[in-house]
Order: sequence, then structure tokens, then C-alpha cells
Amino acid sequence: ERPKAQHFVENLGNELVAAMVPGTSGGMVAMAAVTKPGLADFFASSGVPVPVTIITNPANAGTATSRGLMVWIGAGANGQMMVASHNGALLQQAVALAQQAAPGPFLQTGLYQQIAPVYQKGANWILAADLNRLHQQNVLSPVLGASTTSKPQYLVAQSKSLNGAHATDLVVTFSGPRQGRAALLGAPGPMGGLAFISPNATFAASILTENPATLLQGMSARTGATANQQQFTTDLQNLAAPMGGEFTIAQDGPVLPKPSWKLAAEVNDSVAMQSAISQFVQDAAAHQP
Repeated sequence: ERPKAQHFVENLGNELVAAMVPGTSGGMVAMAAVTKPGLADFFASSGVPVPVTIITNPANAGTATSRGLMVWIGAGANGQMMVASHNGALLQQAVALAQQAAPGPFLQTGLYQQIAPVYQKGANWILAADLNRLHQQNVLSPVLGASTTSKPQYLVAQSKSLNGAHATDLVVTFSGPRQGRAALLGAPGPMGGLAFISPNATFAASILTENPATLLQGMSARTGATANQQQFTTDLQNLAAPMGGEFTIAQDGPVLPKPSWKLAAEVNDSVAMQSAISQFVQDAAAHQP
């Protein structure tokens, strides 16, 4: 399978763009420059697991959604192009954009304004989403909770290589101060917990929170909780109260035969923390069967 995939990539330019359009008449569409002849023959003989139809006239694609993949290969405004989609209407729109010399309407959108600076600096790949539209369709409410004043606007993730090192980051912008579950994350800042992790770590993650106690809000409000469950919740809240906003976890050391895990947490009141740990251990031992 690898030679086939490699042959496919070798027929394309250095950039591949894929987009998802929401809605009942939406779907996926992909576009790339074609640098070598024979791409149509590749689709005909590659054994792609979905039916592939080569479209020579975009008007023949229709407007309906197909179970297979429709591929158009032809002259664009800046050379040979490939457009692929399972939706005929999206295919026609993308071909029309590929053939026009003037910039398309996407350049006037807020999403493009978020992508442009990243694109201009260069990246191995970029993933971007207009969260405004997803929020309007209540897709994100179960994840972030309801908020009437501050909503997620855009998500932009990128990966780049510099001097042999790879870096990946993700940024989510909001229309105002974060609220609901999104407010649990703190503002960007230094992460001192990483100083406790050795160069031998195979995995490490660090997080900043506004207030660790807010992570446990609502637990004590559960109805029908047993006395043991209520005591456990109280112990957790006592543990969270003296903590700062930074937590770091790492797999630091040998993976086999037993993984070596390390946890570092910021503590603002060490005396209260020691007391809370002692009480937690005492209560846990008392409730052992």
C-alpha cells in the first residue's frame, strides 16, 4: 500500500487543502495542485476502497451527495488542479474557485484572519475550525457548558519544524472572558513543575488552572450521596484548597516492567496540605472493607 500512496503524493504539489462544510448539503472537499500527469490513471488502477468517478465537466457532477468520490482534474487559474468531493455541489463550487484568478470569499472571513499569520510564517500542517458555527448548532455546549456572554470563536492548531525539533500548539479564542468549563484553564504562564521532570521522560503534560477548587464544584451538591461519598468529596475539597494552579504529570523513568509515574503540583499552603493528606489517608483506611 505504501508505494501506491507514495505514487499518489508524488503527483501532487507541496500543499493539500481539505475543508468541511456543515449543514445538510455540506460535506468534505479537498484541493491540490497536480505536478505530474497520470493522476487519473492512478485512481483507475489503485484499488481505492471507495468508488471513484473522474469528472471531466464539473456540471456533470450534479448537486447531490454520492457514496463514492468524485475527482476533477483540470486547468486552474495557476496550473493543473485536483478537486475531490463526495458532494457534487461542493465540487462545482471548488472547481469554480480554482479556475478564477481573483481571491475567493474565504479570504474575507474571520477564520482566514486567524489562519493567515500562521500560514505566512510557515507550518507543516494547520488545522483550523470556526467554532462560532459549531456553537450556533449547539455542538460544543455538552463539552464547554452553556454561556451567554462568552463563546469560543476559533480553533487553530499547527505543527512546525525548526532546527530538527518539532513543535505543535493549539489556540482557542473566545469572544470574551472564558466561562463555564472553559474557565477552568488558567492564563498562559511559566510552568515550574516541568523543572521536576528529567530528560528521560517519555511523556509529560502540564496544565494551569484558575482555581483547583473549582474543579470539584458541584460534587458536594449531589443528591443521594452516601456518608462515605460525602466524606470523600470533603477530603478532595480539603486537598484542593491549599493547592496552586499548576499540575504536571509525567512518565519519568523506565516503562517496563512497571511504569515510573511522577506528579508535581503547586502548593500555596504546605501545612494545610500535609493536614489534608493525613486526613485523606486516615479516612480512606477507615473505610477499607
